[in-house]
Amino acid sequence: MSPTVDMRQVLDHALELRRLEEDLQQNDVAKARERAGNEVDRVLRQAGGVPMVAAAEFLGLSTPSVRKLRDAGVLERYRSAGPKLSLSSVLDVYWRLDALRSDGQRRGLVEALAQEAADRSLVRDPSLAAGLAAMRRGEYVVVED
Repeated sequence: MSPTVDMRQVLDHALELRRLEEDLQQNDVAKARERAGNEVDRVLRQAGGVPMVAAAEFLGLSTPSVRKLRDAGVLERYRSAGPKLSLSSVLDVYWRLDALRSDGQRRGLVEALAQEAADRSLVRDPSLAAGLAAMRRGEYVVVED
């Protein structure tokens, strides 16, 4: 990247942060949250992928543990190529690890994250959603494989 491009990116980020600051001063929390989320996504997209070793160091995990998280679908490959990981997924895992560690969990972190990912994929299953909705209505529904 040329220095001009880097400076433009810095100015774009600073401008967006100023807009966020204005939203907060006007007590428009919903708009500020949306703006902040969009800016984080934009920064992460521009940054590219992160090597597995760097992700492991950042997350406080071993490289084999990071590889297990990638293989379990918890960490996403960056553009489906090579050993790099998406920064967005690394950041998401960081926050989830931080929550587990704050709750006192020190062992089984990789397994807990993999189980959480499996649970999230089950919750997205349309047949499960239909069955839960029917159960809430007091109906009995037989779901076939």
